Amino acid sequence: ANEDTRTPFLFSVLMNGVLVALAIPLFARAAPGPSQVSALAIAYSTACLVTFLVAWPTLRRSYGFLDSRATLWALVRIGVAVAAAIVAVTLLHRFVLPPFSLDDGKAAALISLVVISAVVAAAYGIVAWLLRIPEMHEITGWVTGAVRRVLPSR
Repeated sequence: ANEDTRTPFLFSVLMNGVLVALAIPLFARAAPGPSQVSALAIAYSTACLVTFLVAWPTLRRSYGFLDSRATLWALVRIGVAVAAAIVAVTLLHRFVLPPFSLDDGKAAALISLVVISAVVAAAYGIVAWLLRIPEMHEITGWVTGAVRRVLPSR
């Protein structure tokens, strides 16, 4: 909207530079397999965090109206909802789902993916709704409206 393409470009260069600088050594030092995937996830997450920590004060100076306190509080609530989803999927793996291996076949992988995705979405959604994260109320409003349009009214 501000016709500023240089700032997003610089943030993108920063993020990708940090990503490459971390991904190569972390990937090389990780054991082959799932550890390498985790190494790449750590590199990506760190790159996003570094970019956020640089972008926020830069954009705040440029625009002057970014409310840091409100944003921090929103991020804390989102973090709590993410933690609830992690706990839910951990409990699911520990007590409900049998150990899964790639040798079990495509159907087992699909079922596992669907169940885990549903549990993560439900846990995150419920906690986010309880913590009054505004976007969750928007989503529930959209879903409710769509259901009302699809189902015949009585």
